[in-house]
Amino acid sequence: MKVIVHRLVKERNVRGATVQLRSSQLPDDGRMLQVLLSQTRKGINRSSGFAHFDREVDGQPKTFERILTEYVQEDPTDNDVAFFNLSERALHKLKELIEGKVAAIGGYVLIADYIGGKKENPERFILVALIRNQELPSLTDDLELISALVLDLEKLKHGVRVK
Repeated sequence: MKVIVHRLVKERNVRGATVQLRSSQLPDDGRMLQVLLSQTRKGINRSSGFAHFDREVDGQPKTFERILTEYVQEDPTDNDVAFFNLSERALHKLKELIEGKVAAIGGYVLIADYIGGKKENPERFILVALIRNQELPSLTDDLELISALVLDLEKLKHGVRVK
């Protein structure tokens, strides 16, 4: 399993965006990574729409489809460099798409390459999601009310899981 998160910094009502790249994959050493992936999959499944890849005028695949196809065709099951390159290229493409849109905002871009599905018939999936923070109330050990930023996995507006 390969999982990485980068940050796309884009404020509403402002043109331009920047990226913050994570230099390595998230370690697969705990329950929190499984919860993150599970909740992200559920958020994508709850979305009411579906997506498809359109073709450019000249019949060539659009950039994201091309990036994903090149990555999968490399068969990089053990190639961490190819996975990082996929994540970086996808992030920069997303940056290009939103930096001129005044109403757009950024967030965390989660990209995962993993084996899922039923145990008797496992399948390879690529997951890409734009996740935003949500401010929620919390309590300290001294029972003081504070504000806590958490990942908003309930209302994913942008995400895809590809077989």
